[in-house]
Amino acid sequence: MIATKNNDSIFLNILFNGVKTNSLPVNLNGKLYEDFKEGEIIYESGDESNFVYLIVSGKVKIKENGVKKLVYRRENEFFGEKEIIKKSNRFSSAMAETDSTLYKISKNDFESLLKNLPAVKQNIIDFTNLTEDDFNSVEQKPEQYVQEENTLPELNEVEINYELEPDNHNNGKDDSELPDYLKNLDDFEDITHNHEPEPAEEKAEIKAEAENEIESIPEPGKEFPEINEDDTFLDADFVYESQPDFVEEIQEISAESLTEPEPDEKNIPVEDELTTILDEKVSLKNFNLILNQISANQNLDLTVQSILKNFLQLTGSDRGLIFLYDEKKSELIPEFNIGGKSEIPSVKLSEGITGKAASAKKLFFISNPESDARFVGSFDNPFEFPAANLIYLPLLDNQLEIQGFATLSFNEETLEENFRKQLKLYSILAGESILLSKQLSVIESKKHLSIIGDVSKFLLGDIKSPMLTIKHYTSIISRFDIPDEIKRVITLLTMQANSVLDLLQSTSDFAEKKSSIKKSPVQLNDLLNNILDLLAEFVESKNIKLYKKFAQNCTVNIDPRKFHVAIYELIKYASSELPSGGKIFFSTEFLGKEVQIRIYDEGKFQQPERFPLVSRADLSLDIAEFFLKAMNTNFSFAEKTNGGVIFIISLPVTSN
Repeated sequence: MIATKNNDSIFLNILFNGVKTNSLPVNLNGKLYEDFKEGEIIYESGDESNFVYLIVSGKVKIKENGVKKLVYRRENEFFGEKEIIKKSNRFSSAMAETDSTLYKISKNDFESLLKNLPAVKQNIIDFTNLTEDDFNSVEQKPEQYVQEENTLPELNEVEINYELEPDNHNNGKDDSELPDYLKNLDDFEDITHNHEPEPAEEKAEIKAEAENEIESIPEPGKEFPEINEDDTFLDADFVYESQPDFVEEIQEISAESLTEPEPDEKNIPVEDELTTILDEKVSLKNFNLILNQISANQNLDLTVQSILKNFLQLTGSDRGLIFLYDEKKSELIPEFNIGGKSEIPSVKLSEGITGKAASAKKLFFISNPESDARFVGSFDNPFEFPAANLIYLPLLDNQLEIQGFATLSFNEETLEENFRKQLKLYSILAGESILLSKQLSVIESKKHLSIIGDVSKFLLGDIKSPMLTIKHYTSIISRFDIPDEIKRVITLLTMQANSVLDLLQSTSDFAEKKSSIKKSPVQLNDLLNNILDLLAEFVESKNIKLYKKFAQNCTVNIDPRKFHVAIYELIKYASSELPSGGKIFFSTEFLGKEVQIRIYDEGKFQQPERFPLVSRADLSLDIAEFFLKAMNTNFSFAEKTNGGVIFIISLPVTSN
């Protein structure tokens, strides 16, 4: 592929997520593109650090001194920033793994970007293992650094009210009745995970909210740059197959099955497709399905179930199967099916239509698959009632590595071009979600608190990658002139990606006892509504109902992102003890110059074993308490005689 050397290709880079094209403090120079052949050295250890490199096309291999593991950077990623930030010569070497086109940002221009665009600095922190401290040390602010180091002990002195805790001499029982605010439960509003189009009377409010929350939506009339048709990979990366009508065509397919599919040389990112998809008025329903794909429960089984159910809604079909890819065995392992047979074998990548589609990383659509020479009955049409038309769809991550596979029945005789593009976009997000859930499951298996500190770098590295990809795509989508309803969905999708990144970062901060609080005045009810909206899918996945009843809105001074983490951890802890069909109630009430947030569930409360051996679920209460204390809030909890636990958070009110 010949790389597109223009400013538009530069702004697709992750370094510029959330940065408007007209806000750069430096001029982009077309002379700063440079092509490197496969195996060519870009820079070596000891060289002067003059540039940060943006990858327009290709793949680059990086070896850092003293680190055994190689790092690979790909299209729309960047490298070479670390030495400039640390103000040192190169302590790494970079070589082109494939033919690559790079754009070079000079050291002076890069430092200007860091100084004038906070989003660039945040993108670097999100994408790499660099932290705020790395930038602070370079900016030579020792006094500020010492002050931050001394913050934590002061916060530890904040008194936490545990007066409501159970009396050990009374076997943990409290004979008092429910408080008044919980007696009239009919007054609570039921919160559900529902992102269908809102009634017309609500659209004006939604539009205003979406415009406030999505920073990257451009001014009206500003269009996304035109994509060169030669740069798209839809025809190369997808194979559209239908049942042949003549014997000659059947013979051609049979001959094709005797040879392995040619490897696809065009690995061009999915954003090249988005112009066509959105220009042709993709329905709000389809974007809702993409939104639902991001699983807040961080559970692989539930993620896979969500993927299949949403695929079936997307295709309008009633039968489907999801495989997960086992890299060690090079096999597709059946994971979840609807309408499928009770026993479905694993599939090697060389076997049947399924294996061929997976190995070729191509979408196959085949009518009457039994007549195809590649057909294997045990898994190519694995349904109790065989389907007449089938979609075979690999689920790839952003690097086009296979994570899973979907086999879907389809009621139509043909697969429209634009619908195939929608399936491709959705399959990428499905693949990224599977990758994320697999990686998070590694952390869930850790039992000792000390181990959580050991996986801190793992949290900041591999796990962030799929969520950053999803965040990157939503940033690109949001640049289009699209309906307000879709803007609302993209807002929620971006919020969901941000929330997962916050949870990952906060878990790492907790392990290292770094609070990193950044307070700001926020409208409490607005913040709580956003948090509960994101949590609705999580609790519904456990068949738990969430209810709310808020007092008058008010302004409080807190760190909204860390506060979200604390609320999420409390809800997670509360729901872990609830049976299916349980309820969680969320309310606020003014008490003098404070506002109290109360979270109450109907489950059986068990005092957690904090140290030295705790599970990830038990750590939820510790993480919530850690960040609430760091924000100078009063936090307490108590068991009630009728079962359940009440969490109470008290905050000073800045203004009503």
